[in-house]
Amino acid sequence: MQNKRFLIAFLVALIAVSLSYFYLGNQKKDSGEKVGKKESSTDTSRPMSEKERLEYVSKFITVDGITIEPDTQIGPDGKTVIIEGLMRVKGDVSNSGERNISKVLLLLLIKDEQDKVIATDLEDILQGRQLDAKDQRNFSFKIRDRKEFSGRYDIRLK
Repeated sequence: MQNKRFLIAFLVALIAVSLSYFYLGNQKKDSGEKVGKKESSTDTSRPMSEKERLEYVSKFITVDGITIEPDTQIGPDGKTVIIEGLMRVKGDVSNSGERNISKVLLLLLIKDEQDKVIATDLEDILQGRQLDAKDQRNFSFKIRDRKEFSGRYDIRLK
């Protein structure tokens, strides 16, 4: 009889330990971390740190087809008119990586005829909207017109 009780107690303890191990190994804590497992730096379910975002941008984000031209609007007569003092920057941004991203800064270096930087503009070309992995979209933003602008420029993504 005592052996039977011992056997039942042993089996109950074994089941309790097995369930605890299964529960702790597969459930998330309130903080979002898995118990007993180190989070991977490629975990796409958590937001990127600023350092990870900068590294991701340098590896997987590209910008193509940039044009800088006078900004326009439709006038009262229905014709397109140039807006004095403003330029429109347009282009395409692509995400070739495996993660979504919501912030890509484009630093635009405006140059004169001597290739001297005369102005800089910094713009979040995603405007806080998520760019999914393996996706691309157009962007457009306004900058102040500069008489010295030669049509030459450099860009840096941040």
